[in-house]
Amino acid sequence: MKITMKDIAEEAKVSIATVSHVLNNKPGRVSDAMREKIKKIAREKKYVTNHTARQLATNKSNTIGIIVPDLENYFFASMVSRLQAKMRERGYFVLVVTSNDEIRNDLEGIRLLVSRGIDLLAISVSNAAQNHPEEYLSMLEDLSVPAIMIDRIIKEFKGSKIRFDDFSGMNKLTEYVIDNHHRKIAFLNGDMNMARTAGRIQGFLASMEAHGCAVDQKDIYDGDYSFESGYALFDAIYDQHTYTAIIAANDMMAYGLMNRAIERGLTLPDDISISGYDNVIFSEMLNPSLTTVNQDMNSLMDEVLRVIDLSLKDPHYSENIIIDTQLIKRNSVGSI
Repeated sequence: MKITMKDIAEEAKVSIATVSHVLNNKPGRVSDAMREKIKKIAREKKYVTNHTARQLATNKSNTIGIIVPDLENYFFASMVSRLQAKMRERGYFVLVVTSNDEIRNDLEGIRLLVSRGIDLLAISVSNAAQNHPEEYLSMLEDLSVPAIMIDRIIKEFKGSKIRFDDFSGMNKLTEYVIDNHHRKIAFLNGDMNMARTAGRIQGFLASMEAHGCAVDQKDIYDGDYSFESGYALFDAIYDQHTYTAIIAANDMMAYGLMNRAIERGLTLPDDISISGYDNVIFSEMLNPSLTTVNQDMNSLMDEVLRVIDLSLKDPHYSENIIIDTQLIKRNSVGSI
């Protein structure tokens, strides 16, 4: 026999409205002891919420959707995990779609999530969508639910955008390397199809110019944010020029550079200084530990949750948020 809220209310000796209030995770009004009693009865009776009926009654599904490029990427995996936990506390479920960095998967994901009756859509867009946003933006403009963009954004998007300040972060890192008396610095760039890449290389160039350090095109090397590209390019960077430091646009490439340098018998930072960007989980464990830039996930999630709350109340709410980064000084950069 199907268990209803009425059955739970009768056993708990409360009203159906009180049971509904508790099972829908609404705050206040009900004591903690009674709240736990109702939930215990619901568990014992194996009560299952009728989400379809609730959605018809309230015009809300208490579900949001999120699209990310890749859950194998630690940054996106951490972001999704934290979002799910925080939204669960608010009584919301999170449906997740991965795009594998392909725009057609982004668009199919949007259609799928909206068809499931989500209350809000959060997106970290694919590389292709950042560079060819027309179809993407057209679809978002026609959505019946509010949408926000996180980390990977499209500048022309009219909804809320939350991202880190790549320009400022790389500017601070470059200044720190220069303050350690390095003047001949190579820059290992990332994938130019990604919006964050422009901010990082511009931050590097601005800091070098501000300190009167010459930068030639040959001082900038094209990587793709992978460990392999850092590893493969180290010899060309180190052997052909007289660099005392290499700044990589992310930690994975920096790790590749360090790995190859150590294979060649070099000592870091005595023979060459290497720094990265992102402060991924392993960067502190490397030997030497990696000087890098931290993008604080807690700060990001605080802003994301604030914007989600406001957007659920007002579907037309829009804000452009740029979050500051922190320089992490470790042992891979030395003074000369």
